[in-house]
Amino acid sequence: MNSSFDRYKVRAWAEIDVNALVNNYTLARRHLNEGTGLLAVVKANAYGHGIENAVKLMNKKTKVDGYAVATPDEALELRATGVDQKILILGYTSPICYREIITAGGILPTVFSYDSAKILHDTADEMGIDKVNCYFALDSGMHRIGFSSDEAGLDEAVKAAKLSRIWVEGIFSHFAKADEKNRDTTHCQEDVFYKFKSLFEECIGRKIKASLYNSAAISEPTPRGSLNDARLGIMLYGLKASDEIDRESYIPAMEFKTRVVRVHTVPRGEGIGYGHSHIADKEMRVATLSVGYADGYRRDLSNKGEVIIRGKKCPIVGRVCMDMMMVCVDGLDDVAVGDVAVLFGRDGDCEITADNIADSLGTIGHEIVCGISKRVPRIYKLDGEFVAVDKQ
Repeated sequence: MNSSFDRYKVRAWAEIDVNALVNNYTLARRHLNEGTGLLAVVKANAYGHGIENAVKLMNKKTKVDGYAVATPDEALELRATGVDQKILILGYTSPICYREIITAGGILPTVFSYDSAKILHDTADEMGIDKVNCYFALDSGMHRIGFSSDEAGLDEAVKAAKLSRIWVEGIFSHFAKADEKNRDTTHCQEDVFYKFKSLFEECIGRKIKASLYNSAAISEPTPRGSLNDARLGIMLYGLKASDEIDRESYIPAMEFKTRVVRVHTVPRGEGIGYGHSHIADKEMRVATLSVGYADGYRRDLSNKGEVIIRGKKCPIVGRVCMDMMMVCVDGLDDVAVGDVAVLFGRDGDCEITADNIADSLGTIGHEIVCGISKRVPRIYKLDGEFVAVDKQ
């Protein structure tokens, strides 16, 4: 262990393996058609992995084609880290932010109405900018954002594209059910997307880029294959897109860990934690861990979750508190204050993944890693060595 990082491992912390991110990005690229770019989706603080260091360190090991985020602020934060690749904003961009993102350069807002395109055009005109690059979003069947795929939507999109300061670099849409084995809906959305794109290009008199593939579609491509820019989201971080999509050799990039701060014996019949929701049915060895729901470890894991200590799974007893929780360590006679407890990750042959936790809660791994709170430092490993820390 590098002693300079010990300070950040005293309570609860997340370890981010940059080599895992690089492995996952490289693996995804192998599924794509030749010439297809691959955007790393780093919205929501890189799905909780820490956007600045995750991006900087990934770029030391591989050249990422570009990035996708959800908000203008995320795009500006990413540009401020010094990356020079293009950044696509997948979500709504308020016109209030247009001037900032134009000034930053290389940030592509998403447009899905004539009115917003006109404001973007007028802002560029006021700034003396000849053309402002953007992507148009198409609603191909998810009904979230995008120009409608009917004739009215096409007319509106063409009208917006013909504004003199607007340069439509590409068009994108999002699959609703690509993470399911039944691809009927996915193929239907592809048909809608290709038809709209072809008609749109005919109307504006030129070809544009297209982006449709998400993690699930990258892992299990459709017969038509990928287009200009695929978008690698959850599988960049080594989590599954769904139970129906093979995770293959994708490696989870984050491990969440804490420390044992007390070990003691609870007599038979005693209650443990708030509300005494667990009653010891026998004399029990209990370890207190310095992590809780304010750190992002879910309270609904009370009396049902497990952690790993010294290579053995230990059940949570009592309610998860805001800053601490208790686990049963019967059979671990040598457990001691200061021992590491793995909340998710691997210890020897024993592993708990964020996906395992999500499954037990009826949710998805995205929510588990995105939920790790700001007070948890992210410590980054590159080639097996700790190299950076993000204290949030």
